[in-house]
Amino acid sequence: MTPINPNMLILARQSRGYTQQQLANLIDIDQGNLSKMEQGLLNIPPKLISKVTQCLSYPSAFFYEPGQIYNGISYHRKRKSLSKKHLDKIDAIINIRKIHLQKLLNSVEIKMIDFPFVDIENSDKTPEMIAQDLRQYWKVPKGPIENLTRLIENFGGVIIEIDFETMQVDGFGILFNELPPVIFINKTIPGDRIRFTLAHELGHIVMHSFPTETMEVEANHFANEFLMPTNEIKPFLTNLSLPKLADLKRYWKVSMAAIIEKAYHLNQITERKRRFLYTQMGKAGYRRKEPIEIPREQTSLVKELIDTHLTDLNYTVQDLSRLLLLNENELMAIYQIYGNMRLVK
Repeated sequence: MTPINPNMLILARQSRGYTQQQLANLIDIDQGNLSKMEQGLLNIPPKLISKVTQCLSYPSAFFYEPGQIYNGISYHRKRKSLSKKHLDKIDAIINIRKIHLQKLLNSVEIKMIDFPFVDIENSDKTPEMIAQDLRQYWKVPKGPIENLTRLIENFGGVIIEIDFETMQVDGFGILFNELPPVIFINKTIPGDRIRFTLAHELGHIVMHSFPTETMEVEANHFANEFLMPTNEIKPFLTNLSLPKLADLKRYWKVSMAAIIEKAYHLNQITERKRRFLYTQMGKAGYRRKEPIEIPREQTSLVKELIDTHLTDLNYTVQDLSRLLLLNENELMAIYQIYGNMRLVK
């Protein structure tokens, strides 16, 4: 009998949030044996595979899928207090969604427009200059970007929303081999934070090929310029007050805090005024929840891939379940398959 892929056993365990010891206890074996199975040093007997599939709620075919594990979140924006167990879970979910994307794109082509790359480590351009160049390259109209999600998807980027089960990770962008640029976004964060995170991760994609100490600051500067071009917003950054910040937020669709940082970066306000504005925001309760809710932008590309399989390609839900290695209920929940659901004929 063909042995299972140890990498898929690891992904299944981590995606459900289990440690090795916890899963070993659930399937009634020693952790040492489970460790050997995950390292490919010990085959899993058929009777145990049945236990594993039941415990982890994946179909048996999941564990025979070929492939390696991508470990990438440690290089992206997250809070330092996030536990390794939680990081492992997010990494595992990302790997599984990557497999889904690869399979969906095997039958459906999407428009691919080159994402220009500028290696900032070997360039004399600043993040702001690179952001300006990208706006020109993509022919972005002056003023605020109406829908950043649609803009990125229109140029071939894939945005995947995931519930990270924490507010300590906003999102991250990854360049996988033979796949378009992918940005994973925390579906639970507010609309203005989603837009800034998308711009931040877009900055990583077009500027960084490997982690550096300055990459997060550079991505922030890129995001600020991409969302709020200096020559357009600068005249409005004087005499800032909370009401004016709220008005600017409504127009530019970024947080009040991002506008304060933009003004400070452009020397339009002093450090003293910056602290004063943050103090005023704190007193008003705006540091926890700002006024003016920016509507969440809806992703569409992944949904279109699912819909194409269900309609144009005549896949049933059961077909998609087998293709994406998920139980049907989980498939329908993740990809929100409702009105266009097709049962087996």
